Amino acid sequence: MSRYSQNTWASYLSHQLQQARKRAEIATLKTVEARLSAWLAWNGGLMPSKGEWKNLADEIGVSPEALYRELAKRGKSFSHRPP
Repeated sequence: MSRYSQNTWASYLSHQLQQARKRAEIATLKTVEARLSAWLAWNGGLMPSKGEWKNLADEIGVSPEALYRELAKRGKSFSHRPP
């Protein structure tokens, strides 16, 4: 394996480990509010586009309906990523 391939693989594994740690940390939180806040903190405070909210709910381990209720409670106090 070339040096470039080793560095690329190490970078990939490092990223995957960070993502797994993020998901594990978020999963320990009890409320939708806490889980969403943690996810936002990890992602620069930006929400995905509306069409991706169901995926976000799955990622943070809550039902889409619970996520939508939390977003409605927060109103427009968050920014969206450009589509």
